[in-house]
Amino acid sequence: MLTSLIDVIFLLLVFFMLSSQIAPYSLISVSGGTSSQADTPTEAPIAAQQSDAANLLFIVSRGHIKAGSATIPLDQLPKALNRFGEETPPNATLLTTKSATVQDIVTALEIFQTSRFATVRLVMTPS
Repeated sequence: MLTSLIDVIFLLLVFFMLSSQIAPYSLISVSGGTSSQADTPTEAPIAAQQSDAANLLFIVSRGHIKAGSATIPLDQLPKALNRFGEETPPNATLLTTKSATVQDIVTALEIFQTSRFATVRLVMTPS
């Protein structure tokens, strides 16, 4: 009788351990934002690949983003994105690679959210 009670307790323990949430989930807003800074950029924009005149493609990899032929570390990305002018905010498409971690994607989305891009699209590569 005691053995079956212990079995039931262990089954309940396993059930609650598997059904409980270890880390809380949070939502990430994927919409682009606008910057309130009024500085005038003095450098040329990043030479990103352009699929049309107002859509720039950025490839997110582990620890860096590739924009055209330029490779930008994630910690230097805000400074690089400030080079874009305020006249016509472009659209950005973030393409993730298999080497990109979830933290790399979240960091890139947070940086693009505070940049001057009108919209930001996230495109995941098929696994």
